[in-house]
Amino acid sequence: MSREVLLDVKSLGVTFITENGPITAVKDVSFDVGMGEVLCIVGESGSGKTVSLLSVLGLLDRRNTRVEGCVTFRDQSLLGLKERELRRIRGKQIAFISQDPMTALTPVHTIGDQIIEQIRAHESITRSAARERAVSCVKLDCPAQSRHWRVTPTSSLAACVNERLSPWRSRATQGC
Repeated sequence: MSREVLLDVKSLGVTFITENGPITAVKDVSFDVGMGEVLCIVGESGSGKTVSLLSVLGLLDRRNTRVEGCVTFRDQSLLGLKERELRRIRGKQIAFISQDPMTALTPVHTIGDQIIEQIRAHESITRSAARERAVSCVKLDCPAQSRHWRVTPTSSLAACVNERLSPWRSRATQGC
């Protein structure tokens, strides 16, 4: 049985252009992810894990960042795609879950509103339909934690809730 590669990253390099000159954050990183696989990237703090994945998803500021190499998702090159094209792919077809889920959320909006916003960014549906889907995703995973729907994410939330926030958001865009 042959392995179908969904994401192929070859010789990824990321350099930030600063007032003090270029800073290389990632150099010659290569990996691939096949159908049904999950990739976990581990390393020391500051080793480029997050920068690598942000660059793959086109989430770094293009004005002061140079990304080199080849990033292919489902036989389509991601580097150089316009923001509008990337938005159709990100979150719905490809995503990453940060080591610290709190970095993916803003503390000024409720958890529920942030999940709804992500669904509506990928689909043309009403707010109430997006809310219904988001609630069902949260309840599917953790019925007891659905009470956190109306709270804002904070460091005081239970650890199990924090760990589930990013997967809830990702799954909600896929219809649970």
